[in-house]
Amino acid sequence: MRRDTQQYGKISAWLLLLFVLIVSGGCENRADTLLLGGGPRGGSFQGVAEELAGIINESIAGTTVSVRSSGGSEANLIKVSQGRLDLGLVYSGDAYLAEKFGLEENGQPLGNVTALARVYGGAAQLVVLNWSRIGSPYDLRGKRVAIGGSRSGTALSAKRFFSSLGIWQDIIPIHVGFAMAMEELIRGDVEAVWLLSGYPNEYLNNLSLGTALRHIELLEPARASGFFQAFPFYAEATIPAGTYNGQVLAVDTFQDAVLLVAHSRVDESLIYRVLGQIFNDRSLKRMHVRRPEAGDMSLGKGLEGVRIGLHAGAERFWTESR
Repeated sequence: MRRDTQQYGKISAWLLLLFVLIVSGGCENRADTLLLGGGPRGGSFQGVAEELAGIINESIAGTTVSVRSSGGSEANLIKVSQGRLDLGLVYSGDAYLAEKFGLEENGQPLGNVTALARVYGGAAQLVVLNWSRIGSPYDLRGKRVAIGGSRSGTALSAKRFFSSLGIWQDIIPIHVGFAMAMEELIRGDVEAVWLLSGYPNEYLNNLSLGTALRHIELLEPARASGFFQAFPFYAEATIPAGTYNGQVLAVDTFQDAVLLVAHSRVDESLIYRVLGQIFNDRSLKRMHVRRPEAGDMSLGKGLEGVRIGLHAGAERFWTESR
């Protein structure tokens, strides 16, 4: 009986040790896994997020970044603020407005979202079929316009732009993701597609090889309507001629900065190391080749357009990089 009791005690001790190892191992895995919010299918957010995750996963031992597709900028802001995502790609203007004034639904400012760096510029692009009679944004009165998923950064920029022009109430906004939007454009179910994306957008570039598309100029209407005064986080931009197949002329438009953000409680030293790996020469060259929309990503532009507070690890990194 005594021998059985001793044997039972040994088995219990081993089971307890195994349990402790499993639990502690699980906690370690959770601590070393960062969730990164990307975007919808066909957009730049998702592709850029996956490339950033690849760089981090290959260069920082013991750390895994897992990309989550999402509705885009505002969805990532909300989830990072709530701690459901550790990192996310967002538009600078959305982050600034959410921190200062809150979201339209409840007006409560979002907290805990801190900036790490500017990744690239997202340009507004209004695309129609080449034979379309649409020549300016004002021609879209009474027309169906695909403007991106509901509450996405793309949709929010469309509402701000068309409201500034005084025609928001006159268009019919269709809330679908970019890939589906382009399919609907080709079928004739919408008259135009609005996109806020780095350029060249990979999906749009591939599509332009087989479909004649045309960009509508946006800069002059934006200037005339007071758009830049109402929304000072947007900047003038030009999409060079030849960016897309069949694009003979340059397109004057506006852009917002795409930021990588993090929850304020993500480990400071880890954020410092993440930025060091993303912004070294090798990683920047990789981004330029694999993600053309991030072709101007650089140390020199790393804080361009950042209008919210920096994460402590980012402050350290950028202070040392100056």
